Amino acid sequence: MSLRPLLDDERPVVIEALTNAGVGPRLLVERAAHIARIIAYPDDRPALYGPRDLIAHTALRRSAAGIALHDRIYIRQRIFSADLRLPLYLVTHEMAHVVQYLRDGSANFLARYFREYAAGLLAGLGDRQAYLNISYEVEARRAETFLPPHLHRSSSPRPT
Repeated sequence: MSLRPLLDDERPVVIEALTNAGVGPRLLVERAAHIARIIAYPDDRPALYGPRDLIAHTALRRSAAGIALHDRIYIRQRIFSADLRLPLYLVTHEMAHVVQYLRDGSANFLARYFREYAAGLLAGLGDRQAYLNISYEVEARRAETFLPPHLHRSSSPRPT
């Protein structure tokens, strides 16, 4: 698995979007941008070295394009361009989760995330709608809207 930090041209755009969206105070967002590492997760063979890799593998085997687990962001390898670039809406979305982990603490983040997901399922929502209704996901999608319009999800090529 290849691993990289935020690229120099990604960092200011993502920091600005997350700060303006109110995901966290600027210093926390900057810290998240400094410590986060993006991992190109291989589509052809799972790399299972520990619990985070197993969780990422489970999420990415389904329909997820990416998953953030504390300071690690796993993105399907096929979404990366040849020069390791990614759609900025996806980087912003996953970076919102890194900030949320730092802001709320890992245990609180995970407990709330799974509690809200389970509550959605118990309320009769399907898997996708239960996921979309998780407050952390709502906040991450909202942060995407603070990007310049040409970088929005609807303007960028969709990951498969």
